[in-house]
Amino acid sequence: METHSFYKISPAENFGKGKQAQKGLGVALISYSRGCRISLVPSSESFCTSITWESLTSKAERGNFEVSMSETLKIYTYPDPVLRTPTEEVVDIDEETQKLIDQMAETMYAAPGIGLAANQVGVAKSIVVYDLTPKDKGRNLSVLINPEIVSSEGRIVFDEACLSVIDFSAEVARSAMVKVRGFDRHGRPVDIEAEGLLAICLQHEIDHLKGKLFIDYVSSLKRALYKKKLKKMMKKSKVSNT
Repeated sequence: METHSFYKISPAENFGKGKQAQKGLGVALISYSRGCRISLVPSSESFCTSITWESLTSKAERGNFEVSMSETLKIYTYPDPVLRTPTEEVVDIDEETQKLIDQMAETMYAAPGIGLAANQVGVAKSIVVYDLTPKDKGRNLSVLINPEIVSSEGRIVFDEACLSVIDFSAEVARSAMVKVRGFDRHGRPVDIEAEGLLAICLQHEIDHLKGKLFIDYVSSLKRALYKKKLKKMMKKSKVSNT
């Protein structure tokens, strides 16, 4: 499992020389590299402000921010075989599982995306995280462990995309309403009756846990065209990196 280091910026009573943190500063993730740009989201505002690494370190030296480490995980992309590996049931929601959930959540938000399954980050465990909350409304993370669809009805067609299938989207027909059963991160039973985007998201992520991708629903011609396009993209990427 490959990880990438990130800084988490949050308010602090004291930092550095003991100066007080700026009021109203929310939480943001920034790439740990000099020269990057960082988005800081004030807790009372719905917009982001970008600053440079140099500006951030200068502010940190003045005691305006507390800086702590967090991690995101590598998202595996098609056609990596890990995406075709069905996940295993979680039998013990231990400290390691909680850490994985936190890392999956940060990875999803950093991508950004609205859902992520554990095997997308190379872990064969039956866990999904998702959040359909609009960006300007903050975060409302949901976690499902060992989820299963117990009933479904209706039909809905939606243009889907995926963090593991780069630069591709397609219309997919799914059940319009589903009932999903599983457990939350604390081991408590959860029953969800979902429709619309939530129903689509849950079906999409549970498919991942079974080793299935949304691209499996499209025609063989569209898949072939995408594979051809992907090969060109990968070839171009290799050339640019040499």
